[in-house]
Amino acid sequence: MPNNHIINNLFSLTTILISTLLLSGCMATRIEKTGLLIPQAGYVGNEVGATVKQVSYDNDNQLTEIIVLVPQTEQQLHTIKIKDANEKTIKQAKPYSVQKNIDGEATGVILYINKQQTLPFRLYFSEGE
Repeated sequence: MPNNHIINNLFSLTTILISTLLLSGCMATRIEKTGLLIPQAGYVGNEVGATVKQVSYDNDNQLTEIIVLVPQTEQQLHTIKIKDANEKTIKQAKPYSVQKNIDGEATGVILYINKQQTLPFRLYFSEGE
């Protein structure tokens, strides 16, 4: 009959292995950035399926509002940075906002940019700094 100590160690190792595999699977689905997005309503990015839902320009305030639907939960969108195709940060006119389940779809990120945005951009997500 096997020693109980050996059985307990095997059980512990198996539990650790299964937990590690499950966690690595969860981590692998974490999206850190979108592909380049064109600020055009209906544009769907080719890397993670982020969709530009709406783009509107406010002439009075010189402000572009862009709504992007992303396949992430609201909890995963703590810090968002916007960069252009050359990886230069695009300054936000005011803080972005996150809305859960816009029109029954994915999580929406509403961006506010100081000028009329016509060049491609990318969103970077992180869990805070």
